[in-house]
Amino acid sequence: MTKGLKMDEARRDGFGERIFPIKELCKELNGTLRCKNCNAQVQYVSSYTKESSKRPVAAYLKLWQGAEHEQSCPFTVKGAVEQLVATSESVEGADPLMVLQSDGNYLFRMNVLVDAVGELERSREGGATAAQPGHNREAATFRPSGRRLASYFRSAVGVARIRSLIQESDDLNLLKQLLIIEYKSNKVSWNNFYYDDERYQALYKALKSRRIQYPVAVQVTVKGSIEHYANAKKFAWSCRCYSQIVEIDGTRHIFVPTIRFSDEQVASGIAAGKTYLLVCSAWLGNDSDPQAKDGKVIVYKNVSFGVHNPSQLRLDVGGE
Repeated sequence: MTKGLKMDEARRDGFGERIFPIKELCKELNGTLRCKNCNAQVQYVSSYTKESSKRPVAAYLKLWQGAEHEQSCPFTVKGAVEQLVATSESVEGADPLMVLQSDGNYLFRMNVLVDAVGELERSREGGATAAQPGHNREAATFRPSGRRLASYFRSAVGVARIRSLIQESDDLNLLKQLLIIEYKSNKVSWNNFYYDDERYQALYKALKSRRIQYPVAVQVTVKGSIEHYANAKKFAWSCRCYSQIVEIDGTRHIFVPTIRFSDEQVASGIAAGKTYLLVCSAWLGNDSDPQAKDGKVIVYKNVSFGVHNPSQLRLDVGGE
C-alpha cells in the first residue's frame, strides 16, 4: 500500500489557506493537520535519534492512517516525478535530463549529466585564456555551460529527494517503474545510485570493485564543523558526517563519510546536525590500521564526496 512522501509543511484546520512549516508544528496538533496541496489528513512524527549511528532524524509529516492524497498531488510518487520532470524540461530546454518514453515512464539520462560535467571542465581549463583579448568565444561558452550544469544537478538532486521521502516498499517499486536510470545505454539500478545512511558499506564495496563510474546520490548528516586545508590542491574545505557502524567477524567497521568542497562559499552554508542530499562524485580514502578500543577491534573506512556547485546539494525533509 502506498503511503505518500514525507512532508515538512502543512495546513491547519481553522487557519484557512495558511501553510505552516514543520518547525511551527507539534505532535499535539495531530488531528488538525492537512496536506498543503490536496487537504488529505496528515500527522506529525517527532524527531528522534537512530540507535545504530546516533544520527539525529528531524521531525516530519506523513499521511494519517487510512488517508490518501489526491492522485495528482505532488506528495504522491507519480505526482512528484511529473512535477520534477515538468520543472526540468522548462529550464533545460532541448537536452533535458529526464525524457518521456512511449510507455509513459521517464528515462533519467545519466550520460547527459556526466557529459555536461566534462564540458564544464573543458571550458574551465580554457578559462585562463578566455579572459584574454581575442578569446571571448571561450568565455561565452563557459557561462551557459555552468548554468546548464547547475540545472542538471538540481534535477538530479530532485530525483534523490523523491527517493529519500519514500516510506513504503510499494512507493519505491512505483518510483523504480516510473523513473528508469540509464548510463551508457545500460540500466542502473536504484541501489547503485542512491545511498542513505544505512548503505555506506554498500557504497564502499561498489567503489572498491570500481562498479561506479558516474555521480551517486547520497544522504548524509553533518556531524562536525567545516575544516580548512590551505595546502589542498582541489578540495580545501571538508566536514565529517555521521557514520555507519557494522560488526563483521568481531571487528567493528566504521564507514566514515566526508563532504569535500572546492568552494568556500558553498562550504560555508553547511550546518552541523542537518541532513543533506548530494549528487556528486565519490571515492575511497585510506582505511585506518586496526586499533583496539573498548574491547573491540575497530577499522575506520573513509568515503569522500566531492562538491563544486551549490546545486549539487539540498537540505533533506525537516531541515528547511
